[in-house]
Amino acid sequence: LYKVHRTPMFMPTTAIHSGKVFDNGGLCGGYPAPTALYHYAVRETNLPDLIAMEAPLPHAEGDPLDPDPKRLVQGEFEFTEGGYIGRPFKDGDLFQHFYNSGGGYGDPLERDPRLVAADLDNGVVTARAAENVYRVATTDRGGVHAVDAERTRAMREAERAARLADSVPVTEWVTRERERVLAREFAPEVRAMYRDSMRLSDRWTSAFAEFWGLPEGFSL
Repeated sequence: LYKVHRTPMFMPTTAIHSGKVFDNGGLCGGYPAPTALYHYAVRETNLPDLIAMEAPLPHAEGDPLDPDPKRLVQGEFEFTEGGYIGRPFKDGDLFQHFYNSGGGYGDPLERDPRLVAADLDNGVVTARAAENVYRVATTDRGGVHAVDAERTRAMREAERAARLADSVPVTEWVTRERERVLAREFAPEVRAMYRDSMRLSDRWTSAFAEFWGLPEGFSL
């Protein structure tokens, strides 16, 4: 999170990877990284007043659904998707940009619920993430979170059952995905990337065709 200081005009530009396609898969059951690519901005802020009053200031995003720059600072708040901010900033404005992170490590359902409760206490995760990602139920007792062991167990069992219901054998998945490859059902960015890879590397083309069992002369 940045504050523009002592300049009448500042225009940030970004060159950020992985804005459309995630390239950081998870390990050992961890989820892949998101393709987040967005900006926050607050213009015409009341930061001088907040600083003079020694009031709480934003230092990070906080809850994405109620971000700290919007919650703690008065001003003209903007949310912008993409790699660019359209208007320049001036002294006193705030801005923050995001792009994808590293993939997760380990199945969230195997994380110790007590550690998730500690993360809640420390503001590392939100209650929504605790329930929807880790499947941990807690009660908030004045900012100190206690694990509801019975509800947590039930939520995790239900999530594992849902995973099993949605899962298919790998051979079936490969067959299904091969049909998508043959039909060239790629996101435009992915198709362009694969097409360029085929143009630049015979070795890559051969490996891609062998993996998916593609007919000779297949192109994108």
